[in-house]
Amino acid sequence: MLVEASSPEEVRARHEAIAECAILAKDDYLPRLERQNLLSGAIIIGDISTVRSVLLRDGPESEKATVSGTTPHFWEPLTLAASKGHQEIVQFLLDNGARLETQAELWWQDRHDLAQLADWNLHDERRHHTVLHSSSPSALRAAISGGHTGIVHLLLRLEHRLPTTSLEYLRAILTAAKVGRKDIMELVFDTIDQQLSDFENLGKFIMWEAIRGDQAEIVQWVLDHGVDVNACPVRDYYPIRGTLHLAASLGRTRLVELLLNRGANAIDGPPRGGYGGLPVEGAAMRGQRDAVELLLSHGADPARALYAAAAGSQSWLIKHLLSNHPQLTDEITLRTCFHFAIASCSLTAMTILVQAGASLNDCYEDDGVRLDTPINKALKQHGFSWVGEHLISLGAYPTDAEWASTRTSDLKVREVVVTKRTWDWVGRY
Repeated sequence: MLVEASSPEEVRARHEAIAECAILAKDDYLPRLERQNLLSGAIIIGDISTVRSVLLRDGPESEKATVSGTTPHFWEPLTLAASKGHQEIVQFLLDNGARLETQAELWWQDRHDLAQLADWNLHDERRHHTVLHSSSPSALRAAISGGHTGIVHLLLRLEHRLPTTSLEYLRAILTAAKVGRKDIMELVFDTIDQQLSDFENLGKFIMWEAIRGDQAEIVQWVLDHGVDVNACPVRDYYPIRGTLHLAASLGRTRLVELLLNRGANAIDGPPRGGYGGLPVEGAAMRGQRDAVELLLSHGADPARALYAAAAGSQSWLIKHLLSNHPQLTDEITLRTCFHFAIASCSLTAMTILVQAGASLNDCYEDDGVRLDTPINKALKQHGFSWVGEHLISLGAYPTDAEWASTRTSDLKVREVVVTKRTWDWVGRY
């Protein structure tokens, strides 16, 4: 039914559209859900005649498709229609009994003490984080994310909208912040007859979503409403990483500059033992050169940037920093940086550092503590023979210790499982 099209190209386009929306499920395919899956496919491609036909077709109750039916392979019907911008189908589903509450939302309301807006200020930011980020997709958020303004207005009509006590409105506000829709944020606030100042900590979460979406106007708006420029939502989760760290890590240079101009702190942070907490470290580890340079111009420590570049296998950035900051070629700085290059198994970074003067056969001196030689460090840390062979090729003295020539790697650098084949996938360039 779904592949009846005028050309092979259209058939393929429909298949691809449905495949893009499918959820990879562990559950076995259930024949009784065939109609519900068919309904999902019809919604995705915008085939309202098939939607009507599937919903109205007779058959055993257990096999019927419904407007609120679920399947392991697709979102709920209303969410699918809203995400694809099919307003006619959204209206049809609403007219036939579809509700905005998802099954996950109803489950949450039955089991949690923070279940409505009135409870918000009775809880801390840790609970706020859980509420805002633990829900399945919804029709309202899908429409906002997709830029389907007409559907957003439809879903917020009095006859269709969620109760104005629902926490889903705050999630919708975060979604609008991420896509830069201040008008939708204001519309949602008006719908629930509330404002930003009515909800503790919400401004911080909005600012973080706006940074993720690279939305300078929203960040300005939140700061103008008095949110701390160094805000760090959920300090138990992010004890040392604030807004500037997030913006720098994502390479949002425009936002880094905005935050710096509004008073964000580019310098203070944990000592090197609390590695990774400085904004310049977050940027360097992910290869965000422009953000690194901007932070360095505001007083950030180039040595910390160098160490982070090595930890993130950003070889080209190591070379750039060494070239532009000659003070980084002192013995202790190079040894410490070599420590991070070995930890990340970046062969190119090791080569660059040796060429810059890093010693291959002296013991490490890391924060004043003398440790192993580079080759023994590598052997103890991961034992990959290909790393040892590379160090020997650079001039390291061989060791009689046993190396692991083949074994399953459990070392990850920036979510890449590091092996002889994949070690150079980690760096940005």
